[in-house]
Amino acid sequence: MNDMRHRLKSFLKLYFNSRWVPTLTTLATFAAFVITALPRWKPLTSVSIALFIVIGLSFLGMLVAALWNLGHRRWGNGVANLLAVPLCGIVGFFAVGFIVFASMFGPSEDGFGKDIVIPPDMKLEIPLGPQAITNRPASDTEGMALIDSFSTNHADHGSNDISVDIPVLDEFAGQNRALLLRHLASSAKWFVTKERGKIYAYRRCVINGRWQNSLNGFYSASTFDMWGNQRFQFRIIIGPDGPVMSHPWRAKATVANISNRVIRVVAAEDKRFSQGIESYLVLGSKGAALEIFEQSQSHDRPFTPLTLQQIDRELKAVVSSPVAQQRGFDPSLMPPESVKSGDSEIHIENGMQGGIYFVHAYLNPGEPGFAYLKVFEATRNTPLSASRLPERSTEYVGWSETPGEQFLYSSEITVYEGDWGVYYPARFELWFVPDSGKPERKLIEKIFKIEGWQR
Repeated sequence: MNDMRHRLKSFLKLYFNSRWVPTLTTLATFAAFVITALPRWKPLTSVSIALFIVIGLSFLGMLVAALWNLGHRRWGNGVANLLAVPLCGIVGFFAVGFIVFASMFGPSEDGFGKDIVIPPDMKLEIPLGPQAITNRPASDTEGMALIDSFSTNHADHGSNDISVDIPVLDEFAGQNRALLLRHLASSAKWFVTKERGKIYAYRRCVINGRWQNSLNGFYSASTFDMWGNQRFQFRIIIGPDGPVMSHPWRAKATVANISNRVIRVVAAEDKRFSQGIESYLVLGSKGAALEIFEQSQSHDRPFTPLTLQQIDRELKAVVSSPVAQQRGFDPSLMPPESVKSGDSEIHIENGMQGGIYFVHAYLNPGEPGFAYLKVFEATRNTPLSASRLPERSTEYVGWSETPGEQFLYSSEITVYEGDWGVYYPARFELWFVPDSGKPERKLIEKIFKIEGWQR
């Protein structure tokens, strides 16, 4: 015991009195961390975590050594210890960056799918490519008008006074709430889902000829392959039961009610990320609420008032439609891709990377409720990404009492099991959960040859 204490005392004396030992110790720890963190072997994970903690202690040790040497007037040692702190910080930055970069191209953590043999008699389909969309691509005239509104954003005119006189929103309180929700769920223009217990809809857009979802409803210039000087981002939300996403924007949102008639939208630069001038309008009523996020390079807000005009026109048509009042929805008020005749169907398309897929389906559950996706490895029935898929794929879908009417379902999902270039059969199942409380049931399934997302 005394010998161990003596050795520890000698090391600490060498460490704190030295010019280079603290730095070399930190760099050696960084090297060991990289070596243990790069492999995907799980027993090394605890070692790399321990080394990461040691790295933090070694930075503290360099500072203590600097103060110790400066306090004993060993100026050279103290200054060297002090300068080593940012030097090791730079090394650490590149070390972590190297690990992240290498992990993008390294082997999968689980090696899933490498030992799976596809039975020769198994019927499976190949996901479609981005270009193999349809012979009749969807069009979105109103959406293009919204996007074109950003092209007029060249000068700041200084006035963001807009009309919020949209009394039709009050019409969807009470019994008419079901009319609004069914219209939104039936229309390809809107994606209806649930988050934190709240049902809401965000506007879809046509991308590559197909109505497609986006992450949390945000669309940007890059979404539409617009890579020039024109930069913008937007999101449009309808909350059947009131505001939905206003909390994260509370500090800079413009909160109003339709009774305000005319308001001034606050637009300010997000200085943290320098993405542009942002505004977030939260418009309430006795019934539904609208939330409009607009980001561009100008203080002008052309997108927000145009969005209000379009939604006002759409919802007025719903309220005044005899077909909607009688059947609960009016297909003539929706994009033609919203409802089709025939049998239910499901297919998937490749996303921007292997393992990311767009799931498109047409179905009719015959009653109100939501659909969600389950995916299984088809030879062993192993659930895939089971903790993530239900939330990412939940959509309230249209329905009718006519079995031959099918309604669009669409979602973007990621299958994490496996690796790029390792293909295996996966069974995609769409399940339906009725609002009535009856047991959930499977609507449709199909097997596809897929690969997992490489981590």
